[in-house]
Amino acid sequence: MSAAESAVSSSEPAAVVADIPIYIDGKEAKLPSKPVIKAGSTLVPLRSVFESMGITVVWEENSGTVVASKGGDQLRLQPGQRAAQKNGKTIQMAVASELIEGSTYVPLRFIGESFQTLVGYDQGSRTISISTKPFVKAKVLRVVDGDTLEVSVAGSTKKVRAIGVNTPESTTKVEVGGPEASAYTKSRLTGQTVYLTRDQTDDPYGRMLAYIHLQDGEFFNATLASEGYARVMTIAPNTTWADYYELLEGIAHKNGRQVWNASAAGSGAAAEGILKQLSDAGIEKAADGLSGSVTEKEFSTLLLYAFFPEARLLLAGYKIYEVAKDEESQQIIEALLKAGTTGELDSDMLRKLVFLGLGVEEGSFLASTIDELGLLPSQERPLNIAEAVELVNTLQAFKPSVEEAKKKLLELKEEAAGLGGIQQYIEDANLKESLEKTIGDLDVKDKLQSAGTWIKGTVGGLFGGEKPSTADAEKAATDVVEKANAIKEQISLDALKLSE
Repeated sequence: MSAAESAVSSSEPAAVVADIPIYIDGKEAKLPSKPVIKAGSTLVPLRSVFESMGITVVWEENSGTVVASKGGDQLRLQPGQRAAQKNGKTIQMAVASELIEGSTYVPLRFIGESFQTLVGYDQGSRTISISTKPFVKAKVLRVVDGDTLEVSVAGSTKKVRAIGVNTPESTTKVEVGGPEASAYTKSRLTGQTVYLTRDQTDDPYGRMLAYIHLQDGEFFNATLASEGYARVMTIAPNTTWADYYELLEGIAHKNGRQVWNASAAGSGAAAEGILKQLSDAGIEKAADGLSGSVTEKEFSTLLLYAFFPEARLLLAGYKIYEVAKDEESQQIIEALLKAGTTGELDSDMLRKLVFLGLGVEEGSFLASTIDELGLLPSQERPLNIAEAVELVNTLQAFKPSVEEAKKKLLELKEEAAGLGGIQQYIEDANLKESLEKTIGDLDVKDKLQSAGTWIKGTVGGLFGGEKPSTADAEKAATDVVEKANAIKEQISLDALKLSE
């Protein structure tokens, strides 16, 4: 704000500075001035918010006017006035704009109205979300469950899946919190007009993946996380709002809302199924014990029998080598049998046990890929028994995808290890960088053959012992990079299918 702009007279407003984070397109905006609350309205600093949205703001000194522009749109307003002009048309604000400590403040809702953005205020976390992305209007025809809708959009019926959040199941199976999440979404969205924004991709199962906003701008995906009806499940490449979701889930978790309410675990049809699964694993619990914290030993036992059902034969006196024929499975079963204590399961041990059960090495390409999927919960408190069972069931369904990826990675590592020295024949700088990253991710740097050895033809005859042309070298590099990306993409799609 210029000195002249600051000089516009205004009575000192009775406003209270509010610590309300603002997230714009998924990232927290670092603003020099904070929002304020005045007479029940939330006011935000126009210049800093607009500039964070890519809108140009200037002060027109002669007329004492703030001018904001983007593309072919221009907005004009004078501090202290309730009306603004956009492209010559008047926009009325709920309350007048104000000068507060030299900055022009406007009502939060005006931000959305002025440049066709979706602005929401989340009461449960006291945060503001602003989406500047293009959106389409839709009518909700039916709520399938807590995170899936059928809508009418552009004259056709679409099934829409909320991006980045996952409510417990309530259709093909019933999970703790599933009926409540479904009922909540039905009460909020059935028959409503909503606005849908997209991220990078849809899923391969015929659903539109979308961020769902209500007519007043409320970001419904965020509401599900904030109110505790959903857990965060962000799957690359659709991760625009991942950081915001994590913040909201942490608040819901801390306050014990809905799925994070331990006392809700021991009731309903879902509880009966959990008790049976526990009993089958040799863990006896009463219904009122499902809200208790799971121990390391209980979690490792659940993983053992979920990943290796044949291990139950060990209870009848069979030996490990009799129930598992391959060496890796034998080693994992033996490790899970020995793993864990009677102490509460913390985040570090949960991660170690999951990767142990899946046969995935910490820090590996596959471990990093799984981390990006958000399948493992962030914990501000220990998991209770019911939550642990549901997590194990999700991982059990996901295990075949992990096994397939492991096979493909073994082949790819051999191929990548044969490319030592190839970078010097690659002219495409971006491809060279991608190859180096892939080789690093695959952890085969120590296995790379030297350029001299490679040229002599001891790399499996890739180029018959001859120096490759640039085209041949770039094709070989591209193949490795694309195969690595394909493995990551497939495992992401498989994880997404778990939310059907």
